[in-house]
Order: sequence, then structure tokens, then C-alpha cells
Amino acid sequence: IANIGPADYNFDETISTLRYANRAKNIKNKAKINEDPKDALLREFQKEIEKLKAQLGDEGHAIPPEKIAEMKAKIEAEKLQLQEKKDMAEEEKNAVAKELEKREKDLMEAE
Repeated sequence: IANIGPADYNFDETISTLRYANRAKNIKNKAKINEDPKDALLREFQKEIEKLKAQLGDEGHAIPPEKIAEMKAKIEAEKLQLQEKKDMAEEEKNAVAKELEKREKDLMEAE
């Protein structure tokens, strides 16, 4: 939406407004969800679980206990991997924080 005036003395301002409106019309935005990859992975697992439950309900077939145990083991292994990665990231964060505190202390002592 651009507001322009028909008067001659507004000619320069009208041209400027129309140019701006043309540039604004050409702006394209792509929205993207900013989320933690671990949360995305958990969400995908939840969707897969819901899909499998729906398939089970639709088909009426039971999953063999061996397959269930295998799937549970796989899920637990992936949970452990995620937890290990999270712990490693936390340890790295703590190490960096300690290093920062040490450097700040050294800097304060140097002054």
C-alpha cells in the first residue's frame, strides 16, 4: 500500500514512494522454525511412533515381540547417544566458562 498525491508539487515524493513500493513488493520471505536438532529428532520419533500406532490400528496386525524388543533397544541406544552428546556439549560449555573466568581473573590481576 502506497499513499501518493496527485498535486504537481508532490511529484518527486510520489516517484520516490512508487519506487519504494515497487521494491517492497518484490521482497520475498521464507519462514523457518529455529529449533534445536535434538528436539527435532525427538519430534520425528514421536511422529513415527504415532504413525506406527495408526498402522497397527488400521491393519490389526500385532508386531512380534522380537521386533518390539529390537525397536526398544534401538530407541534406547539412540537416547543414550543423544544424552552422551548433550553431556559432552555441557562439559565443553563448562570448560569454556572456566577458561573465560580464568582469563578474566588474569586480566583483572594484570590491571
